[in-house]
Amino acid sequence: VLPAPTRQEAIQDAIAPDAAPVGPPRRAPPYLRRASFVPRAVEDFDDGGAFPEVHVVQYPLDMGRPGKRSSAVVAVDVDDRGQVRFDAVVRQGRGDRRTFTSLRDATERAADEDVTAEATPDEERETAERTMAALGAVIEAKTSKATHMASARANQEKEPEYIRYTPNPEAPGATGQQRVIRMVEAQVDPMEPPKHQHRKVPRAPPSPPAPVLHSPPRELSAAERQAWKIPPVVSNWKNQKGFVVPLDKRVGADGRGLMEMTVSNKFAAFSEAILVAERKAAEELRLRREIRKKIAVQEKERQEESLRELASKARIERIAREQRE
Repeated sequence: VLPAPTRQEAIQDAIAPDAAPVGPPRRAPPYLRRASFVPRAVEDFDDGGAFPEVHVVQYPLDMGRPGKRSSAVVAVDVDDRGQVRFDAVVRQGRGDRRTFTSLRDATERAADEDVTAEATPDEERETAERTMAALGAVIEAKTSKATHMASARANQEKEPEYIRYTPNPEAPGATGQQRVIRMVEAQVDPMEPPKHQHRKVPRAPPSPPAPVLHSPPRELSAAERQAWKIPPVVSNWKNQKGFVVPLDKRVGADGRGLMEMTVSNKFAAFSEAILVAERKAAEELRLRREIRKKIAVQEKERQEESLRELASKARIERIAREQRE
């Protein structure tokens, strides 16, 4: 028995009053295992449709069942704001389960007073009793299951067997002594890894590929055949068999024919710069030559002037010497 709760709190009414442990819901067998399955009740369909692989008359959600009126037609309903509730199809057949189908359900708004009101002591006591009963049922189911498994495991253990063994006296090395053998079940190590081997099953053949739809065949023109003609590969480094390859094939193999030959504008600028430099150099040489020529003329005139002065000086001295004599 569980101890009484020390603190009473408001607990949501998640467990129905006087609820007894209910067995697992009815489920349909998995696919490929429904050979002997015949759906009869509404729970067999699990809120779904009919099973096409089960060849019996089926009435999912009692649709079409004789004597049952179909509820597939949903009446038009409006909400508190006067707008049509299109989520009535989703809420159909769900009972009291809460379903959120609009953004307004996710927005915060003031709750009703009966929802936010504190629980009375009687309600708290009833909720605590229901919670204790539900938890006790769950614990009892688990303990009973564990006890049943332990008892089943104990029953599986075999009693030791005693076997009287008499060896063959004609066998080599036989002593001929009769003895009793005690046969017991070998102890199984619970931590021992499994001994079975996982073998990979070969993959099933895939589904046939989707057909590729081609356009109808048509003859190619000479220009198209020439455009789609791919020349053979010719290496510029290897020729193991020693074939004689023409030069045009070797030149065409390195992709020279695909390159566009363009001359840069810098070549023209470079040649113009060289021409201007040559002109400037020739002009400088001409100026140097003229300057050198002027200097030579000036030097010659200076030498002639000095010779003229020396001649006049010698003439004057000779005249003076003649006068003294």
